[in-house]
Order: sequence, then C-alpha cells, then structure tokens
Amino acid sequence: MTPFAKFIEMDDNPELAAAMLFILRNDQGRYPIGHFSSNSKWYPDPIEVVDCCKSIRRPSTKWPYSLMRHCYTIKHIASLFGADIKGVRECIPNARALMALDQL
Repeated sequence: MTPFAKFIEMDDNPELAAAMLFILRNDQGRYPIGHFSSNSKWYPDPIEVVDCCKSIRRPSTKWPYSLMRHCYTIKHIASLFGADIKGVRECIPNARALMALDQL
C-alpha cells in the first residue's frame, strides 16, 4: 500500500485511485508534491519518487520543470499506486463520473 492509496482510500482498486489522481492533476489543477530550489528548479518530494522517475532528465536551468511535467503523466501516477497503465486509462471515465457525483 502506498501513501497515495491511503490518501484516496481505494486500496482495493489502485487503477481507479490512480485515475482519480490523474484527473485531479491534469484537469483540476492539483499539483504534484514537491518544492522549488533557490534557483527555481522543481524537485519532487520523496513520496513522489518512483522507479519511472529515474529515466527523467534532472532539472536544469534550461529544463527546470522536467520532473514536474513527468509527475503529471499517467505512467508516473500509475506507478505511484502500483497500478496497470492500461487499467488506469480504462478507469478514467468511471473516475470522472464518480467525481462529478461527489461534487453535486
């Protein structure tokens, strides 16, 4: 169980939990957990770092948001939950419907 599964409280369905976080980040303006260094480079919090992050360019003056942009991807979010990427994609419509019901 990851800390994100606790946050969303959907341990039995990691694909749905990942789909909801994907929607929150990409459609509703929720930011990944991280911080800016003194020279305006963004770094993820240790809770955000998973294996898929290792292949991403480290922030630099030319690319200060490389890791932040990666944290919005479905690959990264699925990895946070240990979920299947294809399963997350399939759950996005259901997640949107559940989130819309919750906002009524």
